[in-house]
Amino acid sequence: MHQHRIELSAHSRGAAGERLRYFGFAAAVSLLLLLNLTGVWRTVLGVDTAAILALVAGYRTFYNSIAALFEKRLSADMAISIAVVAALAVGEYLAAAEAMFIMLVGEGLEGYAAGRTSAAIHRFVEQMPRRARLLRGGEELEVDAATLAPGDLILVRAGERIPADGRIELGASSVDESTITGEPLPRDKGPGDEVFSGTLNGRGLLRVRVLRAGEETTLARVIRLVEEARRRKAPVERLADRYARFFLPALLAAAAVTYLVTGNWMRTVAVLIVGCPCALILATPTAMVAAIGGLARRGILVRGGSVLQAAAETDTIVFDKTGTLTEGRFEVVRIVALDRDEESLLRLAAAAERGSEHPLARVIVEEARRRGLAFEEPESARILPGRGAECRLRDRIVRAGSAAYLAENGVPVAPWLLEEADRLGATAVLVADGDRLAGAIL
Repeated sequence: MHQHRIELSAHSRGAAGERLRYFGFAAAVSLLLLLNLTGVWRTVLGVDTAAILALVAGYRTFYNSIAALFEKRLSADMAISIAVVAALAVGEYLAAAEAMFIMLVGEGLEGYAAGRTSAAIHRFVEQMPRRARLLRGGEELEVDAATLAPGDLILVRAGERIPADGRIELGASSVDESTITGEPLPRDKGPGDEVFSGTLNGRGLLRVRVLRAGEETTLARVIRLVEEARRRKAPVERLADRYARFFLPALLAAAAVTYLVTGNWMRTVAVLIVGCPCALILATPTAMVAAIGGLARRGILVRGGSVLQAAAETDTIVFDKTGTLTEGRFEVVRIVALDRDEESLLRLAAAAERGSEHPLARVIVEEARRRGLAFEEPESARILPGRGAECRLRDRIVRAGSAAYLAENGVPVAPWLLEEADRLGATAVLVADGDRLAGAIL
């Protein structure tokens, strides 16, 4: 995976340099075209500069047309090439140059949109750590993440990204999997749970047995999906080429009829120029590539242009997780106090959670402060990654966390509280005062 990152990075730099040269070329063509239009510089060695610009700017279009002929197929580029050649033949050099300049600008815009998509892919690649801590023979070795293999045992410290897909053998923590699942809330993980490459470990120390490494990891497959989506054309993108076998003969027939009726070559060339499918050739691919790149930057992966096109006809969407519909900002929706008032329960929870960096802990503390509640300074506090937090207030221990954490400490949990959290689509933080359940914050 490390090698893949380097190759993609080098490719991105090369593509950026190529786009820069392309836009420089387009700018030079536009300047020379403007000089020709204003009459400042119209000829080179007796040849009209517009004719030279039409040939130079249209080299790709001419090349694609000739390649299609060798492949015995008709393409939309042929319509443009025929129109430009006809315009050159009748001396309409400026019209020919303008047509090719439009194609040049369109291709440049498509390249720019593709570059933004590549940048989004590059950001995905950067989620992968370069180094890994390999445990071998009782020693901790720092190795290149690309050299990991299934079966290796790795150590992931607090705040580090996990370098490979694997299963936790020892330790517990909250893992931010938003790069893979899109879920903003870190998931509590413990022995036996699977973790994914590129995800961020919380405050726990994990020992992970590698299941998939390098190009086989989940994140690597996600990156490949985005790359494939960028290259795959949608049906609407292929529309111009698909109908070229009908459109091109019809265009030539219309031009022939125009000449037979009018006997005027200028009007015939005008029909060819006006009939060029420039908008269909340029606008659609540019819109598709830009849309896929924009969605990728927002964390939405589209497998290809065909999927994006099908989305326009979608009337029903089924979501399998409530988290994918949230804005990624947490808030307290309900406080359920069992043996005291809501504010007293919130004070207890804030005292226990004040030392935790977990998103839900921060929300609880912020809610207490927003309400202007003063909570006690604990004598001691402890954070248990993946389970919860606890503190000592005078002669008792206050705990806040998951149902499993409270059950481990002999605190009975009311199932209806968890059912209420599910009904609201919320996460329940249960609060215990000593060995009694005090309530829940949803």
